[in-house]
Amino acid sequence: MITKEIIKEIHDNAVKKGFWELEKDKKLLDSFDRTTALIITEISEGVEALRVGKRANLKAYDDSDKSSESFEKYIKDSFEDEMADTVIRICDCLGAYSEIAKDKKEKVIDDVIRVAIEQYEEVVKVEIKEPSIFRNLNLCTSYLVRHIIKNEFSFNNYKDALTTLYLIAFDGKFNLDYHIKEKMEYNSKRSAKHGKLF
Repeated sequence: MITKEIIKEIHDNAVKKGFWELEKDKKLLDSFDRTTALIITEISEGVEALRVGKRANLKAYDDSDKSSESFEKYIKDSFEDEMADTVIRICDCLGAYSEIAKDKKEKVIDDVIRVAIEQYEEVVKVEIKEPSIFRNLNLCTSYLVRHIIKNEFSFNNYKDALTTLYLIAFDGKFNLDYHIKEKMEYNSKRSAKHGKLF
């Protein structure tokens, strides 16, 4: 599950890769437009992966040398990978926000993680009678756009989104933490801004 240390590691890597190199980038966090758009893009890419039947081939990957090339061949752009990307984007945003408001927000991030874990543990105790991946993908998106509509940052929205992403992994029968770890490793070796403008 996500920890404060993982949030810091994800955000530090994003800074290293140039995603937060300009002061104006941090000011953009006040409007949330770009950061939320990028998170929702990952969800959309996950839906597209489901549409074309692209799931991670873990057996082949685990049997490989686990190089960047193997990751690209067996995991990258799969549904599992896009869900990991979504968590990573959320954690980067939380990390950036906690840096901007260091004194006030550290305990709040602890609470976000704790409550997300508690919510997840409570929900998975309930027997899920039918797949709810698409319902949860839609819920996750709705949590993320709420603060755009209200024009205010809310840790609760990110907490609910994180919980929902773990429920998607539960429904989809994959280990989200494993995919987050592998994607973090892959991202650490990528070029500045992953070869994109932002």
